[in-house]
Amino acid sequence: MFCVYFHLDQELVLPTIRSAVEKQLNLIALGKVDYHLVLEHTLDIFKRKFHYFVDSIAGMDELMEVSFSPLAATGKPLSRCGKCHRFMKYIQAKPSRLHCSHCDETYSLPQNGTIKLYKELRCPLDDFELVLWSSGSRGKSYPLCPYCYNNTPFRDMKKGTSFKQPLIRAAVRWLGCAGTADSYLPS
Repeated sequence: MFCVYFHLDQELVLPTIRSAVEKQLNLIALGKVDYHLVLEHTLDIFKRKFHYFVDSIAGMDELMEVSFSPLAATGKPLSRCGKCHRFMKYIQAKPSRLHCSHCDETYSLPQNGTIKLYKELRCPLDDFELVLWSSGSRGKSYPLCPYCYNNTPFRDMKKGTSFKQPLIRAAVRWLGCAGTADSYLPS
């Protein structure tokens, strides 16, 4: 990142602007310079830098591609997207997530556990394939819909609540999980 910013605008990484602003602040403290003039001047500098940065964003993208691979090129196919029905890739690197390269959407997943496909069952609300989150071999496990986990389908449901709600528990049972549903669903 340092090299990208340095190539785009050296003053973004070098301490020259900060040093100049600190000198101006010292002059304000000594009563030699008007505060409002320094403020206007400094804001003008950063405003021009911002516009230059926005105008140069394509160049920054090119420089970033050298160091970073696009999200769509990473991960392994795991579950199907409910929108396009193509496989989404599971990116294990923290924060773990699912990415649909066709829809260009990324879905957060619960952290600090393992994720695997859950019986190829689909969410009755959005047709996304369910995944099973597990905290380990002896820990808790529960299925979740990647879309519902990120976009709560019910008014009183908080983001990341997943299948802890009674209606969702019933939906999991309706999908054919009865008999084992309680072992996968937290109480």
